[in-house]
Amino acid sequence: MKAVKKQYKDRQEAYQAIRKMVSSLNDPYTRFLSPEQLDSLTSTTTGDIAGIGLELYPGGTKDGLQVLNVEREGPAFRNGLKPDDVIIEIDGEEIAVSITA
Repeated sequence: MKAVKKQYKDRQEAYQAIRKMVSSLNDPYTRFLSPEQLDSLTSTTTGDIAGIGLELYPGGTKDGLQVLNVEREGPAFRNGLKPDDVIIEIDGEEIAVSITA
């Protein structure tokens, strides 16, 4: 209980103490995440789709941005976009795609 009763000078010091306590459990599946780390993790793992309701393949294709998924009833869906479509321009401007393989 000594670590719990201590006054910490800032959040980072408190987070470090929590990480030390959690690591003492020797459980490879348990770890402490700061609120910022948790927000970052949940924003990338929830599958939320924002904007026009498109999920794109990472890296695109040699021709443009390839659609992976379209949110039903989203703006992209209402305008006829479908999975596997390739977007080559937006508002009349050609898309420059950098392929990362």
